[in-house]
Amino acid sequence: MNNKNWWDRNPSLVVYPNINIINQQIDKKEILLVKEFFENFYLELSNYFSKHGNKVYIYKEDSPEFKNKLEIPFGVILNPVLLGEISEEILDSLKTNDEMFYKLLREKLIEVYPPLGISIGRDLLKISPSPHPNFINVIFIRDEKDFILNLDYQRRVSLFRMFMAKIGAFKNIVVPYKLLEDNIKISGFILSTMEGGCPLLKNIEELGKRLRVFGSCKEVGGYVKKEDKIISYEKWINSPVVNSLINLGRFLGKLNLLSPPVKINSLVKDERLGKFISAILSYSRQAEGAFMAYEPYMDLFLVTASGKYNVDKANLSFSDLVPVKPILEGKVEIFPIENIEVKGPSVEAEEFTLPFVEFSSKIPPIIGIVHLHRGLEYYDSSLIVEIPQDLETYPPVGCGVDLMHAMSKYAIFYAIEKKNQNPDYKLAVFQVPNHGTNIYCFYEEKIIENPFYYFIDFINEGKLKFKFEVNQI
Repeated sequence: MNNKNWWDRNPSLVVYPNINIINQQIDKKEILLVKEFFENFYLELSNYFSKHGNKVYIYKEDSPEFKNKLEIPFGVILNPVLLGEISEEILDSLKTNDEMFYKLLREKLIEVYPPLGISIGRDLLKISPSPHPNFINVIFIRDEKDFILNLDYQRRVSLFRMFMAKIGAFKNIVVPYKLLEDNIKISGFILSTMEGGCPLLKNIEELGKRLRVFGSCKEVGGYVKKEDKIISYEKWINSPVVNSLINLGRFLGKLNLLSPPVKINSLVKDERLGKFISAILSYSRQAEGAFMAYEPYMDLFLVTASGKYNVDKANLSFSDLVPVKPILEGKVEIFPIENIEVKGPSVEAEEFTLPFVEFSSKIPPIIGIVHLHRGLEYYDSSLIVEIPQDLETYPPVGCGVDLMHAMSKYAIFYAIEKKNQNPDYKLAVFQVPNHGTNIYCFYEEKIIENPFYYFIDFINEGKLKFKFEVNQI
């Protein structure tokens, strides 16, 4: 079959067929039924990949492919995990407040050491790169009372992030099932990602397409340090745009539009496991959200620093913002600031600034961008234009990859085109699939020192509203 999608890089499928049983209390018959289901599942998925011309590797101990390092630059690795039945203690946690719910999950959910992404993906399968960004645990969990399906969005995301940390994968396919006499019954496949994506997919074909998209992504971006232009400390702390970014974070924090940073050690009970994950990833926490603003007096873009540097977007300091300039190599240059140790920028820095390399005007047509892990509830369509999703061309992906960069470029160019057609638009909004909402602030001379003026004003006036749940597609 000929590849028809621009993003398709002929991704491989690697399957570890032996189920990891991490709960020893499961009945043998139940284990056999889940094994039988998974075998049929991965064979059907393998056929889907094969018909698109993709290589499929099924692990066997004596397979020659797995004797040496298996290079999978584009592809996904599936590893089955059987958790068994949800305990009564966790079921009863639905009656508690959020804090107690998270505490119960942290204490009662089973943990695996070392993480399966390492013990299976790196050590057994010898997959490179390691840990592979698309090592995926397929987690079977018996859920007779639809506990998982009935969780609200916030709790569901927290549960799935704990699965990622406690079991060991950047992504999960969660398969809740009910036990019947001779088989298991599932409601679908929940594809969960670190950003908060957790759509329920009903069939193998849709799941296969999503996995092929993930497997075709290429990590891009990054930054280089620019040493020949030092920004003075006084100029930095007195910049109206710098201060507008700090005030923006505090404003969003007060309205609970930014969630607290996610700390790895808050997701796991075993301190050893938390330290191991932090060492592998080179960070101990992440923070949701990202902001960008154009600073006209420096002729630079300013972006929030990455949450892995202990940055809280709702409580920014002068050292939590990074002056950058996009360059054609797909990266950004970061500039030094006097008396401040400049941190690395948010992963969104490149996707928010690189599209403006193509514009000749000194001041970009969009001077501020806000990225929130929140859903869009309402907007005043006379002042705000919504950018439509194009799921066929730009399917759902995560941050820091070329497919997301392409999606962001599409959104930015669409917004600018609509602004040119209707000068009354002050903002554009884009619902990033399974991820959140991007808000684009158009240039006006009177707001050049406060790019987020209309954004804040419209929220205060009820002309722009957000909800906690991100629509899942």
